[in-house]
Amino acid sequence: MGIYNLLYIMFAAILGAKGHLLGVNFIGGYTTFLILTQFVHYYKYITTYYWRKVNFSHFKRDVLFFKSVALTNLAYMVLRPYWKVISAEGLAGLSSDLSLNLPGISMIAAGYFVSISATAALGVDGTYFGIELGVVEADYGFVKSFPYNCIPHPMILSQVVALIGIHTFPGVGGTVPWLVPTHVALYFLHMAQEIYDVWDGTPWYKKGENKVE
Repeated sequence: MGIYNLLYIMFAAILGAKGHLLGVNFIGGYTTFLILTQFVHYYKYITTYYWRKVNFSHFKRDVLFFKSVALTNLAYMVLRPYWKVISAEGLAGLSSDLSLNLPGISMIAAGYFVSISATAALGVDGTYFGIELGVVEADYGFVKSFPYNCIPHPMILSQVVALIGIHTFPGVGGTVPWLVPTHVALYFLHMAQEIYDVWDGTPWYKKGENKVE
């Protein structure tokens, strides 16, 4: 988990609760906490892919930690309106405005099924830049199984589908409408970085290699 990661989360929580620090006012409440914690893993993806000078185990730990924090918050935002209604009125309190949202649930389930399948195909180390960082000895075309045999860039696109599904829930898209689009934009930014192999070195396509994403 990492002591510095925990300290950062504590700092974000305190700043979100207080809404100010050293006389400087911020966007108060939960929004500040979201801004400070939802996108850290993208920063680590992009900078690590570019510089490639990290402790691999620490990198995996950090991105898994911050991605877990982000997804936990998204799950809380999705479920909170349902919990409030059910606690107050029971299942009968669910109306057409706060239904089970089966299309959204389907997108989330399908997206994360493909994402988990992609992780299984690549392996955890391969998923987190193991080839680029020299931890996994393989070329970029070593994966031939589902979903890489039928979906381009399945790791990222599947999570984008799941995030769009999350956005359809009133506790997310109806409350913080900019949150999921920011996630999606950062995922696409990183996908472009991977496609064109933007890093502090020679791109894969100039080495005559086949890249898998």
